[in-house]
Amino acid sequence: MKRIVALAVFSCLGIGAVWAQYTVLSNFDTINGMAPQGDLIISGTTLYGMTTYGGWHNKGCVFSVHTDGTHYNKLKDFDSTGTENPTGSLLFYAGKLYGIAAYGGLKGMGCIFSVDTDGTKFTDLLDFNGKNGSYPQGSLIDSGNVFYGMTQDGGTNNGGIVFSVLPDGSGLTNLVNFNDTNGFYPSGNLTVSGTVLYGMCRNGGEYGLGSIFSVNTDGTNMDTLLTFNGLNGQFPTGSLTLSGNVLYGMTVSGGILNDGVAFSIHTDGTGFTKLMDFTGANGENPTGSLTISGNVLYGMTFGGGANGDGCMFSVHTDGTGYADLFDFDGVNGGNPYGDLLLSGTTFYGMTSMGGSTYASPGVSAGTGGDGLVFGYGLPTGVRDFSRPDLGLNLYPNPASSVLYYTISVSSATDIPSGARMNILDIPGRVVSSEVVQVNAGSNRYAEDVSELSSGVYFLQISMPDGTSKQMKFVVK
Repeated sequence: MKRIVALAVFSCLGIGAVWAQYTVLSNFDTINGMAPQGDLIISGTTLYGMTTYGGWHNKGCVFSVHTDGTHYNKLKDFDSTGTENPTGSLLFYAGKLYGIAAYGGLKGMGCIFSVDTDGTKFTDLLDFNGKNGSYPQGSLIDSGNVFYGMTQDGGTNNGGIVFSVLPDGSGLTNLVNFNDTNGFYPSGNLTVSGTVLYGMCRNGGEYGLGSIFSVNTDGTNMDTLLTFNGLNGQFPTGSLTLSGNVLYGMTVSGGILNDGVAFSIHTDGTGFTKLMDFTGANGENPTGSLTISGNVLYGMTFGGGANGDGCMFSVHTDGTGYADLFDFDGVNGGNPYGDLLLSGTTFYGMTSMGGSTYASPGVSAGTGGDGLVFGYGLPTGVRDFSRPDLGLNLYPNPASSVLYYTISVSSATDIPSGARMNILDIPGRVVSSEVVQVNAGSNRYAEDVSELSSGVYFLQISMPDGTSKQMKFVVK
């Protein structure tokens, strides 16, 4: 590998790109909710969501906030006399919000509820009692004016059920009783295509590590499409994303380093493909689902990334072109638990921890903060990922032949003579290394990366005193 463009000094990057922008829209602060473990939905310019804890009774709440971060409004505080600890997202149907709470209700085993978008007219529509399911997880989906969902426990075998119910809470029908062989403890949400429902179980199946299943909306033709075996993933906790006749998903663990995998599978159960293994550096332990736009999948991981607090990433539907879009660091949020919501060219999401209270006195790293709501605008033009705080920028990312990077310093003494530019692979091995000569101002370099294998690498500026600054990049 060789440098193909001489070092140059310039004052700005004239590359015609609009950089992605990450914006914290609202910080949770216990009273207005904390630790969300679900997803956002959108109606017009208003986002709606739930938190699993926090609120006046620490049982969670329903909230709304505008997409520009203004007008945060807590619509409903859950309490011990009703719904408690929701973990999924809301469903917008006929002008109302519908949701599931994992606990509470008359039997304390969870319930289905509705509430108006202004927080009025809260109604407990259905209470789970064990026989008809218990401790529901995930969200309701609507198909043909019928809601479908799952409980992680209860039913005939006490391993969870798939159910259908009418919007007024009547007509509950138990469609599937999980029995360990076909799965146990369903997770995430159902995905519907025509008259077929698709979903995943966190446990059960041939190896006890989870399964993918399909069933007709009337409860017939239950079919186990795949059982996870560890190497191909294990313990899925998110949902499946459907595009054409292909389902995409993730598992929280399993794979080559047991940090989880992203995969695809045809709706008939054939063609399973492991798209990528999470390895820590590129994220680890994804607990949500993938969002698809064109031929690109977007998602988040609960942990891993540059700071260990999770990351936002993209990968092509064929498993190539991985890119680390954003690394959470606690202050800007940490440990996202749900999915990304794409509206126009902006993603919206939540983190279960971190935010403005992250740096509270006495709070250990990784344990502070009540979570937040964020927006992330996709970059247009050249995909340019920047760390201005490090004075180090690189583009394009992913790169196929040439990787450009810049070092911006106020004076040449900021990076002493003898600094080196290293390229490291994921295990930390040095792939390339050379001395970097730095002048005052913005210094532009280019590296020929055409000889590198496809994958994730780090560009590292190493100082003579042992300190370093680095950024991830991908070779496709």
